Amino acid sequence: KNEVAAPTAVPVEEIQMEPVKLHAVKGADGVQHVETYDATELFDRGGAALSEKRYDDAITAYERLLKEFPNEAKYIKAAIYNEGLAYQGKKDYPAAIAKFQRLMDQFSWTSDAKDAQFQIGASYAEMGNWPASAALFAQILERKDLTPDDKIEALARRGFAQFQLKDFEDAERTFKSVVWFFQAVDKEERLQTDFFLALAKYHLSEIPHALLRAAPLRLPEKQMMVDLEEKCRILLVTQRAHIDAMKLGNPQWASASGYQVASLYAELYQALVHAPVPPELTTQENAAKLDVSSAALRPRIRVLLAPSLQWPAPTLLLIE
Repeated sequence: KNEVAAPTAVPVEEIQMEPVKLHAVKGADGVQHVETYDATELFDRGGAALSEKRYDDAITAYERLLKEFPNEAKYIKAAIYNEGLAYQGKKDYPAAIAKFQRLMDQFSWTSDAKDAQFQIGASYAEMGNWPASAALFAQILERKDLTPDDKIEALARRGFAQFQLKDFEDAERTFKSVVWFFQAVDKEERLQTDFFLALAKYHLSEIPHALLRAAPLRLPEKQMMVDLEEKCRILLVTQRAHIDAMKLGNPQWASASGYQVASLYAELYQALVHAPVPPELTTQENAAKLDVSSAALRPRIRVLLAPSLQWPAPTLLLIE
């Protein structure tokens, strides 16, 4: 008797496919057609728009992804973060802060939350909300998961906010902390960027520069000589600090320092040209004496303009 063998059981392979959405849209010709898309396509669409600075298109793609594919975990964090970047690109900083805060609230245990917190502080800075920026970076510095790059950036950004608030004493202390921390880790850690270290060194130079601009030249003549000596002292301190910042070699901040060194001598020249005049020379009968005095002064202080002409050329070469 011939028997038919029972078919061998074939294992069934299950493949989990991403959900696909169907959406009826009306084309330019007025005819409706069906548009299909999934989470991957929307995410890629948003990324392409963001890289091309088509911020509204990026926001639309990410919003649709977040609304229609809320369970696609592998895209959610990045979509929220990138949407925040798109709002930053539009300079809509309150909306950007809201997106980054959402990411922090939903994924507080992840490294993405740390990145979002940095972006919130940067957005406050772009808005000119320096107290909020300084306070937020102070909070960030309390985190236990900061890399050396993170710590240097947080310190530098906090110092920058303090500098903008003209809290020069605290700003100087914070910027010096950047330099000290870098020196402590330099032999063991390689920074991904020297941008924020250079930012700190540049602004350590700009603190005495701000004091130089504010330093007065006062009458009588004896007091003016004391004031002038103090101005020159601060100028040399500022110049040395900027040259030190340039030695770090960061192109952006080194060129900025070169510009400021040139400015130092032009500013001192202007301060001397417009220094207060003794009252006895302001009378009509002494007008001629004042003219002679001014004419004699300009050639003597013209030497200050030479460094102002010498520094821009190498600075331009560095920029190029």
